[in-house]
Amino acid sequence: MVARRTPYVLIQVVFWILLLLFSIYYLGREEQRYAEGVIVSLLYLPVVAATAYFISRYLIPRYLLQERFVLFSIYLLYTFIGSVYASLMVIITSLIGLANFDYSNLLTPIRNITSFIGIIHFFIVLFVAISVTEQWHTMQQRYLLALQEKSQAELRFLKTQLHPHFLFNTLNNLYYLTLNKSDQAPEVVLKLSQLLDYVLQQGKEAWVSLAEECERMRDFVYLESLRYQDRLKLEIATDEGLENWKFPPLLLITLVENSFKHGLKQTRGPASIRVQVNIEDETLAITVKNSQSKSTKKVTTRGIGLPNIQRQLDHLYSDDYRLSLHDLPESFTVYLTLPAYAYHQMSDC
Repeated sequence: MVARRTPYVLIQVVFWILLLLFSIYYLGREEQRYAEGVIVSLLYLPVVAATAYFISRYLIPRYLLQERFVLFSIYLLYTFIGSVYASLMVIITSLIGLANFDYSNLLTPIRNITSFIGIIHFFIVLFVAISVTEQWHTMQQRYLLALQEKSQAELRFLKTQLHPHFLFNTLNNLYYLTLNKSDQAPEVVLKLSQLLDYVLQQGKEAWVSLAEECERMRDFVYLESLRYQDRLKLEIATDEGLENWKFPPLLLITLVENSFKHGLKQTRGPASIRVQVNIEDETLAITVKNSQSKSTKKVTTRGIGLPNIQRQLDHLYSDDYRLSLHDLPESFTVYLTLPAYAYHQMSDC
């Protein structure tokens, strides 16, 4: 906050210096009495500064921004009455000290008392307007920063919510394979270790390579499909060149995992899953379709996976994505379209 306040302090210093120079020129230019212009300026500028700071730093934050409008109006009126009285004291002091009680010897701009007091209050209003604008800008910056920090905190929470959910299902599969003493255990351990490393390392990042996400998704599918053996028909189709694109980590894996959990695990007979990843015209299209039996309809919720994904998409893409679910009697399909971010486009993320 110190770094942000420094430029504004500099602006205030420049403002008062310029106002002082302008005041000296304005008061002394007509009769070339610049020395007296300096004295009068040094007399009335403290009135301007005290009134302006009192309004902008005390009345506005304490009363106007707190919606205490009646008190704000009353105190503002008293403040202006006090500033008018102080301005009259400046004129009287000038009359006594500089004009030797001769009204005609006053500097020309001071002789028109109404105009002189009006200029003083114009400077007060000008400074208050600048100060309020700065305060509003600071509040906006703090609000946007708070929203950003809240969004990042929520996104981190969503990922930590996803990790235990994902790991529980994966370890459960490994337990099933070890009970059956599968000869594929070494490969399973290797793929599981790659998945765990991906979850713990890349899962912390906002973006990863789409190719790596697809590769880890294949590892996950391999681990899941072992327990279904011949009754699972699995199709995975991905475009080439996915390594050139960025993608939120674990999102595709969660979509596929949702198909296993709420599709295949609820089906006793033959089942199928189709995963398709395509990039067309700078748009990434993902389709995950799984078969389901009529008994699956009894499931009233699809777990934390899809709601979690939707909240992450809201954080990362705002309204720049489309997620649609098609729940049919014999199949459940998730369609997701995203802007396909290239590496150079996301280099600052």
